Amino acid sequence: MKTISITIATILLTGCASMPADIQATSVPSDKYYKLSCEALNSSLSKEKANLETLTIDQVEKVKEDALSVFWFGIPASAFNGDNEKAISDSKGSIDAYEKMISNKNCKLQNYRYLVFLPVMFISK
Repeated sequence: MKTISITIATILLTGCASMPADIQATSVPSDKYYKLSCEALNSSLSKEKANLETLTIDQVEKVKEDALSVFWFGIPASAFNGDNEKAISDSKGSIDAYEKMISNKNCKLQNYRYLVFLPVMFISK
């Protein structure tokens, strides 16, 4: 019984998944990207932003799952199936490092835009 209580306490203390906006960036040294050309930096930045967007969408779903599982069972689902906090933190850090190196090398920053949620519109004639 004592083991079960400790396990439940540990799960509850781990907490629910954090919203992506609340996750801080990992410190990534921009120097590791020094040898990349401006084009390669912008391309890598674009790919990392797309990766972050995918992770963000998945993390928001995990937050919703946690809310439901805590409501119904008192235990966050992410305690069992994990979340994307580390990956989001690393991705944000990489983005910061790419942008810093782009600035340091006086490259032109490409503005890539991604849509997080693509609304479906039905237009009747």
